[in-house]
This record gives sequence, structure tokens and C-alpha cells, in this order.
Amino acid sequence: MEEGTLPHHQSEQPEQIEEERRLMYVGITRAERSLQISYCTKRKQGKEWQTCEASRFLQELPADELIYSGALPVGSTTEVSKDAGMAKLARLKAMLG
Repeated sequence: MEEGTLPHHQSEQPEQIEEERRLMYVGITRAERSLQISYCTKRKQGKEWQTCEASRFLQELPADELIYSGALPVGSTTEVSKDAGMAKLARLKAMLG
């Protein structure tokens, strides 16, 4: 969920932004048990690296219901421990192996 992707970079009018917000809401409500949302901090386009910004819609989600892993949102002081991240990675490897 990055600016330029959600909301789309061509959505400039307020009603277009609201439609993008509605699409995000519909996608979120389709999740039955949990939902993982991701975004890039940088992305390669052609030979150039572009810095990416998290979608403004992420700030509208209830903070007390979110768990951040990796890069934290702007202004956040909560960190997920390295041990917790390694445990999650081990579980994923076990599922795939």
C-alpha cells in the first residue's frame, strides 16, 4: 500500500480518492482471520531506484489493531523485536519446508 498505487497516482479528485478508499475497505473486509499489508520503501523502475511512501490510508486504520514488522510508520515508537521476527520467519520456513 503505497502512495501512487493505493490511492492510484491518477486519482486526483476528492471523489476519486474516496473510491480508492472504498476499494481498500472492501479488500480489508474480505480478510477472514488476518490480513498482511505491505509496502516498499524503495522500488526499482528501469535502472532508477524510486523512494516509496506508505499510503495515506494506512494512517486511517485503527492503530491499536495493527502490528508493525520491519519498517515502522512515521512517528511510531513501537518496535517488533528481532526475536519475534526470526520466530515468524522460522514458522514460514517450516510451512514451506
